[in-house]
Parts: sequence; structure tokens; C-alpha cells
Amino acid sequence: MINLIALALLSLHSPGVAPAADPQMHLSIFLVRGEHSRDTNSSTTTITVDGTNLVYDESYTGFRAGSRKPVHIERELRPEELARLEAIIDRNKLLKSRSVKYDTGQRGSYFMGSIDIKVRSKSSSIRLAGMTNLIEEEELYKKVRVLLDAIQNIVEP
Repeated sequence: MINLIALALLSLHSPGVAPAADPQMHLSIFLVRGEHSRDTNSSTTTITVDGTNLVYDESYTGFRAGSRKPVHIERELRPEELARLEAIIDRNKLLKSRSVKYDTGQRGSYFMGSIDIKVRSKSSSIRLAGMTNLIEEEELYKKVRVLLDAIQNIVEP
């Protein structure tokens, strides 16, 4: 019986496998930028930050999508990069769930975004949608844009 208990305890601790890190920051961002016109097209960007891991994917559909190659980048974030992202989230009050939605079916350029943020025990969900000329005037879009630009600068220094 003692051998069985000892074996069970040993099986719970596997020395070859490191315990999973508890990420302090989690970002899940899904963006679509597109155009309704004779040459309808769109780009889809997915960004995930889980702890110190960043995954960035961008793909294209519609007119001339075949001439643009999809982008896939994975990289480890440095502590100062994480601190900068967290400071942007705090400064722009992005840990408060909000949404701004306009019609996206008109002719012209549109933007749709879904941003889920978790930093330590706080979390938020932000939704944006609308024709580009309208959504770019929104204060929430401008605050989210600061975060997106910071991530873009990390991905493409």
C-alpha cells in the first residue's frame, strides 16, 4: 500500500517537465480591415500574447490577395516590452469593457476589432466596428490604436 501511494505521488511530479507558467498578461486581438468596392478585399490580423509569448498572424482575402503572402511571427517578449504594453493598457484605461459599433456594409473602407485583455486579475472585452472614417474619430479606437501600434513596433522593429 505504501509503495502504491509513493508511486502515485511520484507520477504527479515529473522532473523532465517544467510547470506551466501562470501568465500575468493575456491579449487576444482579432482585427479585420477591408474595403467594399469594385475591388473588394480585406486583411485579417490575429494577435495573441500569452505570458511572454507573442503570436502574430496576418492574412488577406479578395482582390489581389494571392500576390500578398500571409505573415506569421512568433517571438518571446522581453520584460521591458511587457511593461510597456501594460503601461499603455493602464494609461488608456483599456481594462474597462466597452464597445463602439457602426454599420460596416457601406461602400468604402471598414474596420472591425475584438480585443480581450487580461492583466493579473483584471480583464476586459473591447469591440469596435464601423466604416473607417467614423470609427477613427472615436476616442476608444484612438486608445486601442496606441496599443496596436506598440505591438506592431515589437513585431516589426
